[in-house]
Order: sequence, then structure tokens, then C-alpha cells
Amino acid sequence: MRLTLIALLALPTLAFAQGSLTPPGAPAETMKTLDQLEPRTPLQKGAAGVSLEDNGGYTIFRPGSYYLTASFSVGSGTGITIASNDVTLDLNGFTIASTASPASGTGIIISDLRSNITIRNGHIRGATTYAAQVFTRGGFQSGLTSGSPNTTTQATRLTVTGVAQSGISGIGSVDQCAVDICGQFGIAGVIIVDSLANNCGATAISGSTVSNCFGDASAGSGMGITAWVISNSYGVSTSDTGLMASYTATNCYGFSTSGKGLSAFSAANCRGQSGTAFGLDAYTAENCYGYSATTNGLYAEASATNCYGVSNSGTGLWASSAQGCRGISTSGWGLAVDRTAENCFGQTTTGSHGLYAGDTATNCSGNNTTGAPGASGLSSGGTATGCKGFTQAGSAGLRATVAENCQGTTTTGTYGLNATDSATNCSGTTANTDINSITYGLKTDTALNCKGSAEIGTGLFAINATNCSGTSTSGSYGLRASGTATSCRGTNSAGGVALSAPIAIGCTAGTGTISATNRYNMP
Repeated sequence: MRLTLIALLALPTLAFAQGSLTPPGAPAETMKTLDQLEPRTPLQKGAAGVSLEDNGGYTIFRPGSYYLTASFSVGSGTGITIASNDVTLDLNGFTIASTASPASGTGIIISDLRSNITIRNGHIRGATTYAAQVFTRGGFQSGLTSGSPNTTTQATRLTVTGVAQSGISGIGSVDQCAVDICGQFGIAGVIIVDSLANNCGATAISGSTVSNCFGDASAGSGMGITAWVISNSYGVSTSDTGLMASYTATNCYGFSTSGKGLSAFSAANCRGQSGTAFGLDAYTAENCYGYSATTNGLYAEASATNCYGVSNSGTGLWASSAQGCRGISTSGWGLAVDRTAENCFGQTTTGSHGLYAGDTATNCSGNNTTGAPGASGLSSGGTATGCKGFTQAGSAGLRATVAENCQGTTTTGTYGLNATDSATNCSGTTANTDINSITYGLKTDTALNCKGSAEIGTGLFAINATNCSGTSTSGSYGLRASGTATSCRGTNSAGGVALSAPIAIGCTAGTGTISATNRYNMP
């Protein structure tokens, strides 16, 4: 056993034994200079592949890697012209400036048909200023431009300020760049990432794919950001769309004073706000919020899911179909859908409908806190199932063609619940005390297992009613059926007619009398 223990103790030493740690000799020279690893040429007079122009600018006419050794300024024309393929230009943190008046030239221009160009780490500064919504132009016309836009050109960690026209344009990839004060377009490229453009006279950022960007075109009349695909970005405009995605917008925010806040084919987790146009406009919207002062807060042409729309005088949220949505409006419709609404809520203060569904409403709620003439809390052109509606005044707390498991209430309106065809397992209440009003707690053609209550009107009115009850405090009828009442009960607290029907089968009355031409299975 002792031998075994010794063997086990010795095992790690044997298993992980190392050779000699003594160096075999003096180390050989293997270090290389930076120029050997990446041969670079200074951008200066006499350097290979570089020519100095009459205005003090430079032209690069051979492939290679170049770098600035100091900041420089030109009085007119272009700062640097790249007239070769396969060029990398490192500005080394320095600045290319222009004092031209009027504005002329470009900070850096890539000549036509050039490819594989990378420009990085520096600044381009013109003399254009912006104040009181006016551009005073000077210095460079543009910051960085490419004569033939292609995806092999790159701009990284550049700033462009004070140019008369475009900041960065025609570049394939733009990364970590900033543009401020440009008379026209801010940044235009293919892929734009982690960049911003501010105080632009036209569209601030335009590309194919834009992510993690900020674009502000409020100094002019363009869009804040526009691209096919946009994510995690913020666009601002005064007269055009704040942020527009031709395909998808994800985690984005768009704001406009008089244009659309945010527009996209498909929007997810987005916010849009506008003063006079749609807050958020999309074909499909999911987990989105939209606000507009005068028109639709959120508009979804096809569908809205888990969205929230708010408007002062327009519709809070409008969609072809909505699920899990909320719409709020002061004087317009709260939530409106062409076809189906499911698990939705709509509210208006003085508008026509808290919630309106053209076809069906399921598990929805509508609220009209004031109620204009003809107003309703919830209105469905087809079937309402498991819904609630309230209106202070106007027409009906809940209105539908067919109502199932629904509840409608009005304070001074005409109907608590009004179902033109049928109501099943429903209740309707009106508290209207105006003796000049004709009111109904619940009104429908065919009522099954329903309850209706009214202060001065008819508690429940139907052509045919089965297993229903109607109550009136001081009105003419507790329950009234113009056809047949079966197993129904009526109550009239004032002692008037509790239940009225040409044919009454198995019916009873609380307070009040029963008026029936033909009675069956009744005392």
C-alpha cells in the first residue's frame, strides 16, 4: 500500500514534467517596424504616389497606405483627391480645412471608378455656419464624396463639419462617423453604423442598412433617416418623415413636426410622433407606440399587435386588424379596426367611438367618457364577444350586430347595449333620467340569457326573449318583447308594467304587472 501511495504522489510530477527552462542562447532579432508590417507613405510633397497641388491639396495616384503628418488648410478647391484603386488613408487625427469663399471643392474626393478605398481617423472642416434656420455657406462644398459609389469604399471614425452641401456621400460603408452643419445631405451610403448627422438641410442619413444612428434634418426639409432596413436609430425632421424604413424598422424612434414621425413596411418596438401627420405608419406594427396631435397616432395598414396609439383630434390607433392594442383620443376615435379586434382597449373623450371594429371584437373594451350624439363606448359591425362598452352620453355603451357575453353601460345615452340581430348572455344598463328620452338598458331582436336595466326607460326590449330579465325604476316596461317572451322575468319598481309580450311562456314579474295577450304555464 505504501508503494502505491508513493506512486500516486509521484504521478503529477511525471505526467507534467517540463524540459529545461534555460534559454538555448541569445534571442535573434525578429521585431519589425510598423512600416514593415504595414508599409505607409506620408502625405507630403515628394512622397511616392503623392503630388502636391497648386491650392495646397494633395492627389494620391498609386495604390498604397498613406497617412497625414499634420493638419492643413486650402483656400479653394479640394483637399485630397484619391485617383487610384486600393488606397488606405489614415488622417492620424488631423484636420483638413477650407476657408474658401464662396464654398468650393471637397474635403476628400474619390475619383470615378475607384475601388477598395478606406479613409479613417480624422476631421474635415469647412466654413459653413447655421443660425436662425439659415445656412451661410463657405469652405468646402462637400466633406467626403465618391464619384462612383460602390461597396468597396469605407469611411471610419471621421467627422465632417460646416460644409455647404453633402457631408459624406457615395460611400459603401460608413462606421463611427459624425456630420454636423451641412447644407444638403448628411450621410449617404450603403451600410451606415454608429454614426450621426445633425443640422442637415436635406435628408440627414440615407442608406441601404442603417443601425445605431441619429439623423436630424430639422434644419431643412428632408427626412431624418431613410433606408431599407433600420435598427436602433433615431430620426428627426420638421417637414418630412422623421424615420422611414422601406422594409423593416426595429427599436427605432422617429419624430417630425409636420411629416410622419416613423414610417415602415414592418415596424417592431418602435415609436413615432408627429404634430400634423401619422405618428407611426406601417403595414404591420408590433410593440409600437405612435402619437399625433391631429390625425392617427398609430396607423397599421395590415395589422397591429401589442401597440399603443394616442391622438388629440384624430384616431388614436387605426389598423386593419388589431390584437392586444390600446388607442386613446381626445376628440376622435380611440381605436378603430377594419376587420377584427382582439384583447384591445379604446377610449375617447368627446369622439364618436371608444373602440370600433368593422367585423368582430373579442375580449375588447371601449370607453367614451363624454360622448357626442350617436357616440358609443364600443361599436362592432359584426360580432362582439366577451366585450365591455361604456359611454357617458350619446347612443350606446356597446353596439354590435351580434353580442355574446357582453356588457354595455351608459349614463345619459340611449342604450346600455344595442345588438341589432341577437344578444346572448349579455347585460345592458342605462342610468338616463331625462323624462323626454326614450332609453333601453338592452335592446336586440333575439335575446337569450340577458339582463337589461333602465332608470326611466325599458330595461330590456327584444322581439323574442328567452331566460331574460328586465328592470325599470320608473319607466313604462321592465321587459318588453314584441314577439314571444319565454321564461323571462320583469320588474317595474314604480308599479307599472313589469313584463309585456303578445305571447308569454313561463314568465314571472317582480314589482309591477304582466301584460300578455296569450299566457302559457303562468299563474
